[in-house]
This record gives sequence, structure tokens and C-alpha cells, in this order.
Amino acid sequence: MERVRWRDADESRRAALLRRPALKGAASREAVRAIVESVRTGGDAALRELTRRLDGADLPGFEVSAREREAAFDAVSPARREAMRAAVVHLERFHAKQGLRESDVETLPGVRCGRVVRPVARIGLYAPGGTAPLSSTVLMLGVPARLAGCPLRILCSPPRRDGSIDPHILLAAALAGVERIFKAGGAQAVAAMAYGTETVPKVDKIFGPGNAWVTAAKTLVAEDPDGAAIDMPAGPSEVLVVADADADPALVASDLLSQAEHGPDSQVVLVATASSFVDAVERELSRQLESLPRAAIVRGSLAHAVLVEVSDAREAMEVSNRYAPEHLILQTRDAGNLVRQVTNAGSVFVGPWSPESAGDYASGTNHVLPTYGHARALSGLSVEAFQKTVTVQELTGDGLARLTPVVEALAEMEGLEAHRRAVSLRRERLPAASAVEEGTPARLARATVRTLEPYRSARSIASGAPILLDANESAQSPLPGRPRLNRYPPPQPQDLMARLATLYGTDPAHLVVGRGTDDLIDWLVRAFCEAREDAIVVCPPTYGVYSIAAGIQGAAVREVPLGPPPRFRVDVASVLAAVGPSEKLVFVCSPNNPTGGLVDDAAIRALAEGLDGRALLVLDEAYVEFSSSRGWAPQAGRIASLVVLRTLSKAFGLAGARCGAGIMHPEVADLIHRVRAPYPLSAPSIETAMSVLDDAGIGAARARAVSTVQERERLAAGLRGLGGVREVYPSDANFLLVRFDDAGAVVRACRAAGIVVRDRSGERGLAGCVRITVGTPAENDSLLRVLAGTRE
Repeated sequence: MERVRWRDADESRRAALLRRPALKGAASREAVRAIVESVRTGGDAALRELTRRLDGADLPGFEVSAREREAAFDAVSPARREAMRAAVVHLERFHAKQGLRESDVETLPGVRCGRVVRPVARIGLYAPGGTAPLSSTVLMLGVPARLAGCPLRILCSPPRRDGSIDPHILLAAALAGVERIFKAGGAQAVAAMAYGTETVPKVDKIFGPGNAWVTAAKTLVAEDPDGAAIDMPAGPSEVLVVADADADPALVASDLLSQAEHGPDSQVVLVATASSFVDAVERELSRQLESLPRAAIVRGSLAHAVLVEVSDAREAMEVSNRYAPEHLILQTRDAGNLVRQVTNAGSVFVGPWSPESAGDYASGTNHVLPTYGHARALSGLSVEAFQKTVTVQELTGDGLARLTPVVEALAEMEGLEAHRRAVSLRRERLPAASAVEEGTPARLARATVRTLEPYRSARSIASGAPILLDANESAQSPLPGRPRLNRYPPPQPQDLMARLATLYGTDPAHLVVGRGTDDLIDWLVRAFCEAREDAIVVCPPTYGVYSIAAGIQGAAVREVPLGPPPRFRVDVASVLAAVGPSEKLVFVCSPNNPTGGLVDDAAIRALAEGLDGRALLVLDEAYVEFSSSRGWAPQAGRIASLVVLRTLSKAFGLAGARCGAGIMHPEVADLIHRVRAPYPLSAPSIETAMSVLDDAGIGAARARAVSTVQERERLAAGLRGLGGVREVYPSDANFLLVRFDDAGAVVRACRAAGIVVRDRSGERGLAGCVRITVGTPAENDSLLRVLAGTRE
């Protein structure tokens, strides 16, 4: 081992100290080229001959059979099988959060540029055999390839002399989702995957480590347009440990030895801040080495190990970043803070309880990492490595007109006349059309909806005539004396909308009515969210229909959780930060269901202003009549970024009539009319709604709301006096959210007594919570008696 004090070494000495040795076998490039060319031209026959000559195995066929795979399962001990399954679970949890993201950006009005993600279609994985078959590498390669969705995933691994493959590798392949395995190793396996043979499918990209021959073969096929891409350049495995006097020498030595046993060319570096500590590590290396089964291999690696003494942690990180290790282990007093100083490393292991072995096998990170200093520019293996992106652009005529001067000027600058003409000819053919103005809500809507010609139902064209022969209705009513149920109702009944406009302090032109607010939620998502491209933002825990509507449309859901109890406040800054080009709708419920809290006006104003031109704020005020707020309906028609939802289901007691309204900017209303159902409200629903929207009906509804609020406070007081009740949260709605010691027992006791309450304990932040609607005084008393009885 070479030992040096960093401060005493000049620049040339430092460079030499951290320089990797030349890769062994580099001189065999021509021999590797001959192998690759042989398989490329000779196919299976050449592969069979090379396998016989180089691996000592005479194979009748290359693909592993189903029987061999089944036998491998039985050949691996149950303990090892369970360990491999656990490793797969951890890998899936970590890698499932990865993957390239699609994007869709309007670079200027009428010019949309996007990026779509596609998996690499055909993937080839390589797992070395030799003295230590790396079944863990199969898991590291196979799991992200499966999560990326690559349709074809094959594995090559060298056969043993008896023609078999190590059963641990076969089992790992099965657990990782690799369905086809071939008995082929070395450069010949790389060539078979790169060019294909009669048996081995041709792949588009090859992954996996190997010896110098494998590395050289990967480089050769990657240079050939007819070959295959590769994951990353490969060199010997390496570790650098940064340690101070507080570290345990035995643990540090164990980390160095665990890396050294990979092979005699493995690179081992210790950077320590105390000379006495280096002495202690050297003693531990000698002591622990004696009992290692692969001691000879370890000694070969330690022969060129480097021990560097530095003045402090800052200097240690300078050495580490310069070396750019595959594995970086930080065993210092402030290891967590040192992570901020890491710029070049494949994977970092922080603190005394984070050995490199954890990442090699089962923590969840990937152990296929850049070596040989490539960590300065490359990353470790991830799902993204198995994916690619394709950019897409779509211009409207208006967008092309805006872009033409820029393209023409740049094409002329480069002297490319055909490029210039490709846009100028199109501009000459553009029809005269007005573009959607910048900053208006319509710019946020789906392009297909903006140009969609809405369905014109019969009653939207004509109504009120004595003879209606236009809609294929029945000419005879089945229920004489009842509403004319044989006739279609008005699509947007003007009398009802006039009364709702008066109730909500707005203009009928700002209204759209539907079957409750659920219709409005669905229509908004359909109008503004393109499937697999756009998204909504919600603040859980909240009304679940928002996310369901998005899921039906194929839109993503971005979650910005509410703040902690008891107020569960909306995090305005985080909501605004979550809105990018693809987030079109932000749903906020006020008072919120199921927490009951009212969102304060300042937060709503900040959201509406912050989202202006970026997204729509959909403010669901289903319960606002039970609060101290008048609601935001009067402002919604004038604020382009605001849509307010109101309903007659709660305070007006018409849940069965299904009548809700959206108050919005007229431009948004026009878009909704393009996607809504032709006749959303039934004639009985319209008649029932009209009957409660006169002065008497509105007064009665307000009186019921007042009495409900009074009863809510009485019920809350009664609940607070019960044992087993941990918290009754403040409410501005017609319900209470209550946290119990045992929510399940409460729900079961209520059901047994014929009382149904809503268990919300499975939702984010609501462990132990039950939502209780305020009933009549008698119903509430019955509830309190049942709950009191469960504590006796």
C-alpha cells in the first residue's frame, strides 16, 4: 500500500497518486474484434465453437429451458430466495420513483413543443460468471429494465463446463422479470446480442459489467452503427473512504476489504484526517485479512491501495471529488453535512451504519455505477437508462405566422434557402383567422376542445313552439299532469339560471349548471386536461372525486398535502410551486371535505393571482352556507383564473335532485359547453330546484343552515365530553371530523345501532378519524348515547 501526506505532495505527485492503472487486456482489442466479427458473420455456429473453446462447454442449444429455470428455484436455499426477494422489493421501491418525465410546453401561442418518453425496445443484459457469479447484478439490471417497460429483455451469462448456468443467476433473472436467458459469455455474448444470431435476438442496448474482453467488445459494438448502444464505460470496481479520528478503524478496514475482494485490480483508497487513525486501519486490515476466503485476491488489490493523510474534511473532499470514486464512504463526525460537498461520486454511503455492501445488495439503490473516474460526468444505472425521449412539435397556423420571421432570419443567416421557403410557402397559404389572445383561459384548454364544434341539441336550437317534431321524442306523455317528461328539458334552463345568478350574486352568462358539482368537475377536467400529458393539483385530504375525474381522463394528479391539524391549512407557496406547464387545474375545497376548515380569503386571493395565466383555481364551495363566508361566486365571473362550484345538495337539502352550478369566466363557460352532456338536468330536477329558489325557499334554507350550525356546536361539545375522543376539529361545514382512540370500534358500534358514519382513518393525515354529518337533534342524541356506551 502506498501512503502519502497530501500537503507534502506536489501536483505531479498528486496526479500520479490518484491516476487509475491502465486497463488490463486493452492490447487484446484486435483479438476481441476477431471474436465479434466471427459471431457477426457466423451466428450460432461461431457462438457454439467459441463457447466450446473459451468456456469449455459443448452446448446443443443456447437458451435456458423452462425445466432448467424450475430446477434453479429448488437449487437455491429458501433463505437465499427470501433474501433475493427482499432485495427486489427494495429495488422496486427506490427505482419506481425514477423515469424520464414527459413535457408539453407552449413556447409561444400556437407553438407546442413536447417530449414523449418511450422505453428502449430491445435490451440485452450481461451477468459475469467466473469465481463469483453476480446474481445481485442481474437484479440491479433487470428490475429497472422491467420498470421502464422495455418489451424485450434478455440475459446472457457464461455457462459452466457442464453446460449449466449458476442457479442463483437464473433465480435472480426470474425475480427481476427477465424471461429469456442464453448460455453465452465474454465478447462472444456481447456480439451475439449486438448483431443477433439464429437463436439470440438482436438488441438495441447492452448493459452489464464484465472483464476486459467484455468491455472491449461492448466498446466495439457501440462504435458500429449496426451494433448496439451500451450503458457506460467499465473499469475495475473501486472505493474511497473518508474518515476522521472518530471513525471505527475496524469498520473502515472492513469496507476497504469488501471492495478489494472483487478482484486484484480493484481500487482501494483511504483518505483520513489523522495519521494515528491510518496506522490503526493498517493493523485492522492485516488482522481481518487472515480470515478471508479470498485473501489472495484481496492482497493483489491492496498491493496498489492508496492511503492519503489530509489536514481536514475540506481537504478530504477535495481529494475525493478529484478522484471521482465509484463508491464513496463517509465515516466522519459530520458525515451528513459532507454530502453537500460531494460533486463527483457514483454512490455515497453516509455514516458508520452504511456499508457499501448494503448498496451492493439490498438497500434499493443500484450498484451498477461509473468507474475509472467517469463519475465526473456519468450517473449510476437507473430507470432512465432504459428509456429515451422523442421531441414533438405541433404548430397552429397562428403559431407558424408568429414563428416565421424568426425561422426566415436564421435560415437566411445560414444560407439555407430551402429551409426559409418551407415556412414562407406555408405562411402564404394561411387563412385569415384570429388567434386566441394571450393570457386568456382558453389558452389553457385542450387544443381539440378549443376548436371543437359543440353538439347542438334540439332544445338548444328551438323551444317553446306548439308542435315539436325535431328531437324524435314521444309525442305522448306517460304521466298526465306531471312535468312534460316526454319532452327534452332545456340544456341550460334560463329561468333556473336567472334565479341561481341572483342567489350567487353573479350574471347568468357566468353560469353552467349540471347534475351536482360532480358534472362540473368532470367537464372541467375533460376540457382542460389532455390524457397522459396534463395534470391537476389537489390538497389531500380532500374530496376524492377530483382525482377520480382526472384518472378517468388519463390526467396525472399532483398532491400538495394540507398543513397539520387542527386547521389543515392550504400551503399556498407549495401549490403555486407545483404548477408547471402541464398542471391545468388546482382544486381547493372550502370549507374542505373531510376536514371542515374554511380557506381564508387571503389564501384564495393569492392562489387566484398566482395562477393567473398558468392554471385555473377551482374553488369548491359546497358547504360555504354553513360558514361565516359569503363565498367567492360574485368574483368568479370577473377573475379569469377562478371557477367557483356551488350546489343545492347541502344547505338547500336537494341532494336527490342533483343540481349544481359552476360560476366562471364566460370564456371558460364556452369551453365547458363544448364538452358537457346535451341535457344535464332532468325536468323534475329543474322543477324541484325552481321551487326552493324563491324568497321563501331561500329564507328557509338559510334558517336551516343556522340551526345546523347551532346543532353542530352542540354535537361537538357532546363529543368532546366522551372518553376515547382525542380531538374534535373546528368545522365550518355541516359535519365534524373527529379523531378517536379506535375509529374502527366507533364505526362498528354505530353500524350495530343503525347509524352510519364515514371512516376516514385510511386517508393521508387522518389516522383514527371519523367524519360525522350533523343530523337532527334526536339523531345526534342517539349517536352520543351509542358512543358513550362504547366507553362504558
